[in-house]
Amino acid sequence: MTDLLNAARRCHVALGCRHYSLFDFRIDPNGKPWFLEAGPYCSFAPSSVIAVMAAATGIGVRELFDVVLRESHKERNQPCM
Repeated sequence: MTDLLNAARRCHVALGCRHYSLFDFRIDPNGKPWFLEAGPYCSFAPSSVIAVMAAATGIGVRELFDVVLRESHKERNQPCM
């Protein structure tokens, strides 16, 4: 699993992602991982993976969006709207 996590981290950096990325791998019966696709952009649709994961921790889509917006503005040293 460590190799898979390292591969995803390397992809994240190579694509220039900063806050979010989603990588889809499949593991074959022999344990070999196969990379399928990268999702470097976050969807805030209620059925998106990130929204479902946030909901599982008690965070709504609107709150998630607000957090992402605030953090990205902080990083750029700009006041949030």
